[in-house]
Amino acid sequence: MTEITVSCDLCSGTGDATHGGPHTSTNMDRCRMCGGEGRIPARPGESRETSWPFAVPGARVPGPEIVRHVRTGGLYEVLFRGARVRTVEPLRDYDLVLVYRSSWTGQVTLCASHGMAPAESTLLYTAAIQAGAPLSDGAEVVVYRALEGNLVWVRSIGEMGDGRFEPVSVPRTTEGSFQARVDPWLIACFGEEIARDKAERAHRFLEEALEMVQAAGCTAHEAHQLVDYVYGRPAGEMAQEVGGVMTTLAAHCLAHGLDMHEAGETELARIWTKVEKIRAKQAAKPKHSPLPEHVTVDQLKEGAADV
Repeated sequence: MTEITVSCDLCSGTGDATHGGPHTSTNMDRCRMCGGEGRIPARPGESRETSWPFAVPGARVPGPEIVRHVRTGGLYEVLFRGARVRTVEPLRDYDLVLVYRSSWTGQVTLCASHGMAPAESTLLYTAAIQAGAPLSDGAEVVVYRALEGNLVWVRSIGEMGDGRFEPVSVPRTTEGSFQARVDPWLIACFGEEIARDKAERAHRFLEEALEMVQAAGCTAHEAHQLVDYVYGRPAGEMAQEVGGVMTTLAAHCLAHGLDMHEAGETELARIWTKVEKIRAKQAAKPKHSPLPEHVTVDQLKEGAADV
């Protein structure tokens, strides 16, 4: 079985016992814990693969918790239940707050955006209050995020449980790989023929990849330059290119402070709630076109003008 490793705590993954000394990066300075490798075997709970529930095939995954707003139909991911308000003045509807997590206890607290940060804490989110009544110091609240738009909101425990939100049931097990767990969703949405259509899958992957780099600030001009560069070279080997996609995606997420596994699980949970909407969009899609929807000539010209 492949050994799962984590970064060495003693040398911070450098392999060196000291930093900046005359013997740094020499055999005399090798870390005694990892032997200069920079990594050590993971203990239970130290990595995703050695943690519950991922280390137990078939285990139920506890998150993400998805809820639907009954009136609007909006979907939200519950980030924290039991967070505490820390404020001098009561917080009211649409007040901005900062969401912190204590490095000592793990407790999540909310402070007014102009307030002082709690000691030894990490800033997680900027959020807006949604409250029918002001939230006072010590109030217990729920922090939740809109799946469309990613805005983060805060409500009292009472309002989250008064019937305005309802739980959304989505398949959540660790049995099989992420790739294998995407397959039932594909078949449910599109049927076997479209799910296995290689050209369609390539177009949808390219669309999502472009949307991701667009969100990261990549311009249309830069994207067109890379298209010309790639298509000016011989085609690569599929398996190797998939490996390159996975590696560069991981590096991209590291640069942006994102967890690619968590993002994938959250999106899979979200799209299970959108099966009917996705089917309708697929049915209206133009045939024999890589585009996901009908686009007018004027829209194409407008897009070209932005390049």
